[in-house]
Amino acid sequence: MNNKIMVCAGKMCVKLNGEEAIEAVAVTIRNEIDQLGIQQQIEVGLGKCMRSCRKGCVVTTQPDMNKYFRVTPDSGREIVNTVAQLQMY
Repeated sequence: MNNKIMVCAGKMCVKLNGEEAIEAVAVTIRNEIDQLGIQQQIEVGLGKCMRSCRKGCVVTTQPDMNKYFRVTPDSGREIVNTVAQLQMY
């Protein structure tokens, strides 16, 4: 498993964005991965501070290290689909 999607769960992000919002994004991302049946290719986790707390819920994809800001459950689905498509190549 080379690909990871990390949702920032640093203390400041939780304080500014709310634990519920961060968890909702993580759950949506996990559900999308399950629906696509790619659990073996993409790992999802809660990450440490990404130093972008004021930019809303932050998600980083690895190994490409792309950062996504102001992530919502809907945009979380789009991130999964983007990572899944990149895996095909």
